[in-house]
Amino acid sequence: MFELIIFDLGGVIVDFNEEMYIRYISKKLHLNYSKMHEVFVRNLKQHELGKIGFVPFKEKCLAELRVDPNTDIEWNSAFLKLAKTNKDVESLVRRLHKRYKTALITNISKSRYAMAYRHKFDPSIFDRRFTSFGMGIAKPSASIYRKVLESMKSTSDKTVFIDNLKKNVLGAESIGINGIVFKDYSQLVDDLERIGVL
Repeated sequence: MFELIIFDLGGVIVDFNEEMYIRYISKKLHLNYSKMHEVFVRNLKQHELGKIGFVPFKEKCLAELRVDPNTDIEWNSAFLKLAKTNKDVESLVRRLHKRYKTALITNISKSRYAMAYRHKFDPSIFDRRFTSFGMGIAKPSASIYRKVLESMKSTSDKTVFIDNLKKNVLGAESIGINGIVFKDYSQLVDDLERIGVL
Protein backbone atom coordinates (compact mmCIF):
# COMPACT_ATOMS: atom_id res chain seq x y z
CA MET A 1 0.00 0.00 0.00
CA PHE A 2 1.23 3.47 -0.87
CA GLU A 3 1.18 6.24 1.72
CA LEU A 4 3.19 9.11 0.19
CA ILE A 5 2.78 10.73 -3.23
CA ILE A 6 5.47 13.24 -4.25
CA PHE A 7 5.10 15.69 -7.12
CA ASP A 8 7.46 17.89 -9.09
CA LEU A 9 6.34 21.50 -9.62
CA GLY A 10 7.57 22.88 -12.97
CA GLY A 11 6.36 20.81 -15.90
CA VAL A 12 3.81 18.93 -13.78
CA ILE A 13 1.70 21.23 -11.59
CA VAL A 14 2.84 24.42 -13.26
CA ASP A 15 3.46 24.37 -16.99
CA PHE A 16 6.76 26.24 -17.02
CA ASN A 17 10.46 25.63 -17.48
CA GLU A 18 13.44 27.95 -17.74
CA GLU A 19 13.79 27.24 -21.47
CA MET A 20 10.50 29.12 -21.95
CA TYR A 21 11.86 32.09 -20.04
CA ILE A 22 15.22 32.11 -21.85
CA ARG A 23 13.51 32.01 -25.26
CA TYR A 24 11.21 34.84 -24.24
CA ILE A 25 13.84 37.15 -22.77
CA SER A 26 16.53 36.51 -25.41
CA LYS A 27 14.02 37.52 -28.07
CA LYS A 28 12.88 40.55 -26.06
CA LEU A 29 16.45 41.77 -25.52
CA HIS A 30 17.63 40.76 -29.02
CA LEU A 31 20.29 38.45 -27.61
CA ASN A 32 21.65 35.21 -29.03
CA TYR A 33 19.55 32.40 -27.60
CA SER A 34 22.37 29.83 -27.42
CA LYS A 35 24.72 32.20 -25.60
CA MET A 36 22.00 33.32 -23.20
CA HIS A 37 20.99 29.73 -22.56
CA GLU A 38 24.57 28.73 -21.74
CA VAL A 39 25.07 31.69 -19.37
CA PHE A 40 21.70 31.47 -17.61
CA VAL A 41 21.65 27.70 -17.13
CA ARG A 42 25.17 27.63 -15.67
CA ASN A 43 24.47 30.43 -13.19
CA LEU A 44 20.92 29.28 -12.46
CA LYS A 45 22.21 26.03 -10.94
CA GLN A 46 23.95 28.06 -8.22
CA HIS A 47 20.84 30.18 -7.72
CA GLU A 48 18.59 27.10 -7.45
CA LEU A 49 20.89 25.61 -4.81
CA GLY A 50 20.66 28.79 -2.77
CA LYS A 51 24.36 29.53 -3.19
CA ILE A 52 23.78 32.96 -4.75
CA GLY A 53 20.83 35.31 -4.38
CA PHE A 54 18.81 36.83 -7.20
CA VAL A 55 20.75 40.11 -7.49
CA PRO A 56 24.20 38.46 -7.82
CA PHE A 57 22.68 35.90 -10.21
CA LYS A 58 21.27 38.65 -12.43
CA GLU A 59 24.47 40.74 -12.26
CA LYS A 60 26.64 37.75 -13.15
CA CYS A 61 24.46 36.80 -16.12
CA LEU A 62 24.30 40.34 -17.51
CA ALA A 63 28.05 40.85 -17.05
CA GLU A 64 28.83 37.64 -18.93
CA LEU A 65 26.42 38.65 -21.69
CA ARG A 66 27.97 42.15 -21.79
CA VAL A 67 24.57 43.75 -21.22
CA ASP A 68 23.83 46.92 -19.24
CA PRO A 69 23.58 45.82 -15.56
CA ASN A 70 20.42 47.90 -15.14
CA THR A 71 18.57 45.97 -17.84
CA ASP A 72 15.18 44.64 -16.75
CA ILE A 73 15.29 40.88 -17.33
CA GLU A 74 11.58 40.58 -16.43
CA TRP A 75 12.31 37.72 -14.04
CA ASN A 76 8.97 37.93 -12.24
CA SER A 77 6.74 39.47 -14.89
CA ALA A 78 7.82 36.98 -17.56
CA PHE A 79 7.22 34.08 -15.17
CA LEU A 80 3.72 35.35 -14.36
CA LYS A 81 3.01 35.74 -18.06
CA LEU A 82 4.43 32.41 -19.23
CA ALA A 83 3.65 29.99 -16.39
CA LYS A 84 0.23 28.33 -16.44
CA THR A 85 -1.24 26.23 -13.64
CA ASN A 86 -2.25 22.73 -14.70
CA LYS A 87 -5.64 22.84 -12.98
CA ASP A 88 -6.37 19.17 -13.67
CA VAL A 89 -3.18 18.04 -11.94
CA GLU A 90 -3.71 20.47 -9.08
CA SER A 91 -7.23 19.06 -8.56
CA LEU A 92 -5.82 15.54 -8.65
CA VAL A 93 -3.28 16.39 -5.93
CA ARG A 94 -6.09 17.89 -3.86
CA ARG A 95 -8.04 14.61 -4.15
CA LEU A 96 -5.00 12.49 -3.34
CA HIS A 97 -4.24 14.70 -0.33
CA LYS A 98 -7.41 13.42 1.33
CA ARG A 99 -6.15 9.81 1.24
CA TYR A 100 -2.35 10.05 1.19
CA LYS A 101 0.49 12.17 2.50
CA THR A 102 1.52 14.52 -0.31
CA ALA A 103 4.79 16.36 -0.84
CA LEU A 104 6.49 18.55 -3.41
CA ILE A 105 10.14 18.34 -4.50
CA THR A 106 11.28 21.07 -6.84
CA ASN A 107 14.58 22.32 -8.23
CA ILE A 108 13.85 26.02 -8.05
CA SER A 109 15.35 29.32 -6.95
CA LYS A 110 13.98 31.23 -3.98
CA SER A 111 12.87 34.07 -6.27
CA ARG A 112 10.95 31.77 -8.64
CA TYR A 113 9.41 29.80 -5.80
CA ALA A 114 8.07 32.94 -4.13
CA MET A 115 6.16 33.84 -7.29
CA ALA A 116 4.90 30.30 -7.89
CA TYR A 117 3.82 29.96 -4.25
CA ARG A 118 1.83 33.19 -4.35
CA HIS A 119 0.33 32.98 -7.81
CA LYS A 120 0.59 29.59 -9.53
CA PHE A 121 -0.37 26.75 -7.18
CA ASP A 122 -2.17 26.07 -3.94
CA PRO A 123 0.50 25.17 -1.35
CA SER A 124 -2.12 23.76 1.06
CA ILE A 125 -2.53 20.61 -1.08
CA PHE A 126 0.89 19.44 0.15
CA ASP A 127 1.82 18.29 3.63
CA ARG A 128 5.39 19.42 3.00
CA ARG A 129 7.23 21.30 0.25
CA PHE A 130 10.94 20.66 -0.39
CA THR A 131 13.03 23.01 -2.52
CA SER A 132 16.55 22.78 -3.87
CA PHE A 133 17.37 26.27 -2.59
CA GLY A 134 16.13 25.38 0.89
CA MET A 135 17.94 22.05 1.08
CA GLY A 136 21.11 22.92 -0.82
CA ILE A 137 20.75 19.79 -2.96
CA ALA A 138 18.85 19.09 -6.14
CA LYS A 139 17.20 16.30 -8.08
CA PRO A 140 18.26 13.78 -9.30
CA SER A 141 20.67 13.34 -6.36
CA ALA A 142 19.56 10.33 -4.31
CA SER A 143 20.23 12.31 -1.12
CA ILE A 144 17.31 14.69 -1.73
CA TYR A 145 14.87 11.78 -1.95
CA ARG A 146 16.32 10.13 1.15
CA LYS A 147 15.96 13.36 3.15
CA VAL A 148 12.36 13.77 2.00
CA LEU A 149 11.48 10.18 2.98
CA GLU A 150 13.06 10.75 6.38
CA SER A 151 11.18 14.02 6.88
CA MET A 152 7.90 12.47 5.75
CA LYS A 153 8.48 9.35 7.89
CA SER A 154 7.89 7.10 4.92
CA THR A 155 9.73 4.34 3.06
CA SER A 156 10.63 4.10 -0.62
CA ASP A 157 8.36 1.12 -1.31
CA LYS A 158 5.35 3.07 -0.03
CA THR A 159 6.17 6.18 -2.07
CA VAL A 160 5.35 7.35 -5.59
CA PHE A 161 7.30 10.16 -7.26
CA ILE A 162 6.01 12.05 -10.33
CA ASP A 163 8.29 14.27 -12.44
CA ASN A 164 8.33 15.34 -16.09
CA LEU A 165 12.08 14.66 -16.39
CA LYS A 166 13.14 11.03 -16.72
CA LYS A 167 16.52 11.66 -15.06
CA ASN A 168 14.76 12.87 -11.90
CA VAL A 169 12.48 9.83 -11.87
CA LEU A 170 15.50 7.55 -12.30
CA GLY A 171 17.14 9.29 -9.33
CA ALA A 172 14.12 8.44 -7.18
CA GLU A 173 13.91 4.90 -8.52
CA SER A 174 17.59 4.37 -7.64
CA ILE A 175 16.58 4.24 -3.95
CA GLY A 176 13.46 2.14 -4.54
CA ILE A 177 10.80 4.82 -4.97
CA ASN A 178 8.07 4.04 -7.51
CA GLY A 179 8.52 6.57 -10.32
CA ILE A 180 6.21 7.98 -12.98
CA VAL A 181 7.45 10.16 -15.83
CA PHE A 182 4.72 12.76 -16.35
CA LYS A 183 3.57 13.49 -19.91
CA ASP A 184 0.02 14.72 -19.44
CA TYR A 185 -2.93 14.47 -17.07
CA SER A 186 -4.62 11.48 -18.76
CA GLN A 187 -1.41 9.46 -18.80
CA LEU A 188 -0.79 10.30 -15.13
CA VAL A 189 -4.27 9.12 -14.13
CA ASP A 190 -3.77 5.90 -16.12
CA ASP A 191 -0.41 5.24 -14.44
CA LEU A 192 -1.77 5.96 -10.96
CA GLU A 193 -4.69 3.62 -11.61
CA ARG A 194 -2.33 0.94 -12.92
CA ILE A 195 -0.28 0.89 -9.69
CA GLY A 196 -3.34 1.11 -7.44
CA VAL A 197 -3.10 4.69 -6.19
CA LEU A 198 -6.45 5.66 -7.72
